[in-house]
Formats: sequence, structure tokens, C-alpha cells
Amino acid sequence: MKTQIRIAALIGSIVSLFTAVYVFIAYVSPSVQFLFYMKEYLIWINAHTHMVFYLLIAAGVIFAYIYFSDTSAPSPKVDHSGSTPVEEIQQKSNTDHEYQNVEKPSFREIKKWPSQFDYAQAFQNLTYSLSEDLKNYKLIRNPNVKMAGNTIYSSGNYGIIFKLENGGSYYAIKCFTKGSDLHRRYFELGRHLQGRKVSCLVHFEYIENGVRTMKDPNQYYPVLKMNWVDGDSLYTFLKKNIDNAKEIRRIAGEFMSMVMELKRNNMAHGDLSNDNILVSNGRIVFVDYDGMYVPALKNMPSNENGHENFQRPDRKPSDFSEDMDDFSALVIYTSLYVLSLRPEAWKFNGDDPDALLFRKADFLNPDKSEIFAYIKTMGGKSWKLASMIIKALNERDRTNIDLRKAISAR
Repeated sequence: MKTQIRIAALIGSIVSLFTAVYVFIAYVSPSVQFLFYMKEYLIWINAHTHMVFYLLIAAGVIFAYIYFSDTSAPSPKVDHSGSTPVEEIQQKSNTDHEYQNVEKPSFREIKKWPSQFDYAQAFQNLTYSLSEDLKNYKLIRNPNVKMAGNTIYSSGNYGIIFKLENGGSYYAIKCFTKGSDLHRRYFELGRHLQGRKVSCLVHFEYIENGVRTMKDPNQYYPVLKMNWVDGDSLYTFLKKNIDNAKEIRRIAGEFMSMVMELKRNNMAHGDLSNDNILVSNGRIVFVDYDGMYVPALKNMPSNENGHENFQRPDRKPSDFSEDMDDFSALVIYTSLYVLSLRPEAWKFNGDDPDALLFRKADFLNPDKSEIFAYIKTMGGKSWKLASMIIKALNERDRTNIDLRKAISAR
């Protein structure tokens, strides 16, 4: 209770009780001299003396209760956690409404990002550069890079990767560079995945305050922490298993299951291609989420168009939705299905790690494509799948690919 209210209650209590005593004396001894100045007032209340007296007593009691109930309350004590009883009540109140009004973390805009050199320098001293969220992590250097003092494991257009170890587990730490909106995309992706389990994605955590550099010791920058996954790219897997029709057919089915799982979660990868599809311990895992779609990003354009050997030639940045993987998924599934029947079709790959059986030139002119002509001679489901690719290339509607129909084709 505020101090002003307590003071008002105290004054009201004193005035009410004093007036009640005054009225009582006036009633029993109206001739007392000190009541002379109240004579006219007493005449007026003469007929209402009992009512006035009891009202004043009641008012005095109420004011006294207000005052003493506040002063008698124990002072809040701080416990070992630093919370007062009032704070605990507020926390409980917030918890009670947790499911009605879940407050998600807010996004922090970064005006200027550190350079690759700034990050590389910072990771020379992990004790200094890493926040409490990454405390006690150890740097793992890339054994294939012989440059002295190198800390960067790999780099890309919008960020660089460091490999760290903690407690026997390995993690990829992605640090953002330039003025890209990539960290916003990962922020929204992380929020979308809260409470979801998508088996084809690597578990990752968006750490708001992850690393600081020597240039600005007062600011920590966001980073992405992902479980480190070792596995073969889809291209490497096929080279190793080209004669294992059963395994290729199994991977083809699992691949489509993973694509459908993304769609069920209103998501799309955006760049399904050899390097972004790993086979780890016999399981399909999608990596590199720079171009992923989630509903929170629907008003933004795609930041990449995917690899040309897996995408429609006319794909645009505005083609950004949960259906944007449909074409590349159909291309990959068709390639895997054909190879499971005809391993000799691997000759169309030409030892190219950036393709499977198709290339951009095949999509631009299917009528003169050797691979389309080859699949046509196979007939059956193989040609049905290839025909779906050709149909998709000729249609303006980019959402008109029925992947379920492709899976169930005979």
C-alpha cells in the first residue's frame, strides 16, 4: 500500500473517532462550555445522534483497519534465489497463463556483423570469446587445412563454421557475417521448431548471445549451435552403393518420407541437392538450412534459388513456400528409382558430384535430353515419374506436383 493512502487512513481514523467522542459528550452534556461553538450543529444532529455516532465509529474502525493491516504485514524477505514473495506470486501468475499467452523471444537486429577475420581471431581464445552458453567448449581444427593458427572449419556466403567439442559431443557453431538476413531466418526457424520433432533435421539452437570479438568486447553476437553430423553426401552414398538396388530403393522411399514430413510441418528446405542430403548411419539427414521456409517468413523472398541441376530453370525468389521442394524432390526420387532398376544409368552422372542423372540443360530442352530418352525406353513407373517432371516444366503452376501420386505410381 502506498504511503499516501496510509497517511490518509490514519488522519481519517483520528478525525472520525474524535468527532464521535465530541458528539457523544454533546449528547450527554449539552451544557458544557467547550461545546458552545458547536451548538447550532448539535441542534441539527439532535434527532440523528445515534445514527451519526455509529457511522463515525464505523468509519474510525475502517480507517484504523486499513492503516494497521498494512503496517502489520511482514516485510518481504529475499530468499537465496533473490526473489521476494511478491515476485514469486507474479511468477506463479505468469505460469498460470503460460498456455494462454506464450511469449516467444524477441528478435534483435544487428546493424554490423564481425568479419571472418574477427571471428577467426576471437576463436583463438575461447575463454574470452564464448558466452556462458558455450562455456568449457573446446575448438576442433580442420585436419585438412594446414594453415598455422587457422580456427575456421568451413565457410560460406553468409557465415562461417567452427567445430567445437564438449563432453564427448561435437557441435557446429555457425557465425553470421555481412549484412544478410540469415540470422533472422534461423531465428524464425528455431521458433517454428519449438515443440516439434522433425526427424530429418539436425537439432540446432539459436543462441542470442553466443560470441564476442576483440573489436567489441561489450557485445555478444548470435550464433547457431548444431549437432555435428558425419555422413556421406547423396552422391558419395550412390558411388558406394550403386550395385545395391535394395538399399537405393530404401533410401529413395525414406527420402520422400522426409520431404513429406517437412510439408506436414509447413516447412520446406529450399535447396535439396547432393551436398545437403547426407546418409548418416543409414538414415537420411538434411543439412544447410539457409534457404528454409517456415510460415513466419512468408512475406520474405527466398534468399537462394537452389542448385540448378535440381531446380526448375525459371525458379524465382518469389517461389518461396512449403511447396518449393516439390520439383527437386521429384527429380531426386526419379533418379534414385531409375538407379535402383538400372545401375548402368549412373553413366549419365559423368562423375559429377553436383548432379545425379539430370542437369539444367535437360530441364531446358527435355525433347533433346539423353536421360529423358533413356528413361522413356524403360517405361513403367520410371517413365511416369520422368513424365511428371516434363509436365511440371511446362506448367506455370509451381504447386501442381503431386508427390503422393509419384510415390504410389506403378
